[in-house]
Amino acid sequence: MALFSRLNLVSIVSLAAAVMIVAALGTVGLVMHLVLSERIQADAVSRQNTSLRVAATVVEKDMPGTEISWAQDGNVSRVVMETIPDEITDHSMIDEIGRMTGETVTVFKWDPETKDFWRKTTNIIKPDGSRAVGTKLGQTGAVYPVVTKGETFRGEAVILGTPYFTIYAPIYSPAGDITGILYAGVRKAEITALMNTVTNKLLIAFVPILLVAVGAMALLTRRLLRPIPQIAQAARNIADEAHDVEVPFTERRDEIGAIAKAVEVFRQRAIERQALESERDVSETQTRERQARTQELIAGFRGTVQHLIGTVSETAVGLDQTARELSASAQDSAER
Repeated sequence: MALFSRLNLVSIVSLAAAVMIVAALGTVGLVMHLVLSERIQADAVSRQNTSLRVAATVVEKDMPGTEISWAQDGNVSRVVMETIPDEITDHSMIDEIGRMTGETVTVFKWDPETKDFWRKTTNIIKPDGSRAVGTKLGQTGAVYPVVTKGETFRGEAVILGTPYFTIYAPIYSPAGDITGILYAGVRKAEITALMNTVTNKLLIAFVPILLVAVGAMALLTRRLLRPIPQIAQAARNIADEAHDVEVPFTERRDEIGAIAKAVEVFRQRAIERQALESERDVSETQTRERQARTQELIAGFRGTVQHLIGTVSETAVGLDQTARELSASAQDSAER
């Protein structure tokens, strides 16, 4: 809130629009990522099933005593093999499966002594360039506990340091014992390459879209809200008693015009109030002047009256003295 309080309306609206556009693009990207992830997972499962079907078919044909049971959906249901050779020197069968599927394929054999499954034939190549024959599955991985229960494992597994999307189908003996594993898998990098490619292209496409959208929204917002700062400045001028300012955009018929008309009414009321205050000041000045003149007249009248009273008093004193003198003269005359 403190940040927004320091921004103007145009900046806030532009920022909000940019955030909404980013959120919308992010949501679209997330949805596309989820859809692609589901599609890639489904594609990985489909490729695993295809590889296992091809591998089971070739193994059934080239390895005597192998019997494949098929599920209603056409995928491998159960693999039964009379025996798995301890040593397989000819790997042409597994290479043929690899050429047909383009994936990795392995036949494991159970070893009662080590209680683990060992690769007898495979087209997986070790980092040194040799075939990964004679390497074990390992008891610590996620595959071992699933397969030893007689279940098919599907999922991601790390094989000789490389992540794969895999399927491990247990191989049964005619007596029903688990004697090996038929494996098919595809490198995770090959599956995720599509997602990475699409994600990179989406990012490349989203950046110019985001820039163009934010720029267009900023220009549109600035164009739409440009009158507001001008109207606000006019309102500030009116508040500072600059009543001669012209309020813009009063001719518009939208909300901007309504705000401008309201500010114009405020300006007219301010002018009227100023005129009334001026008239009141003039009236008060005239009243004070009249009062001052009245006080002057009263003071002059009071001075004149006091002067007259003094003069009359002096005359009365003089007359009284004259009367006394005349009375004395008359008395003196009478005595004579």
